[in-house]
Amino acid sequence: MACATVRPPCTWPGDVDMRLVQELLRHSTIKLTADTYTSVLLDAARAAAEKAAALIPHTPTERG
Repeated sequence: MACATVRPPCTWPGDVDMRLVQELLRHSTIKLTADTYTSVLLDAARAAAEKAAALIPHTPTERG
C-alpha cells in the first residue's frame, strides 16, 4: 500500500488514518509510515495464513 500515491484519506486496517499515525509517531513523511508499517502488516497476514493452513488436515495423495 503506497499511501503517497493514494488520495486522502489513506487508512490502515481498522480505519485508522495513516496521516494520524504519521503525526503520532512523528515520522517526517507519510511514505516512511506506510513503508514501515505496511511491511509489518503483510508479515502478520502471512503468519496468520500459514497458521490457518496448518489447521487443515492433509491426506497423502497417490502418485502414479
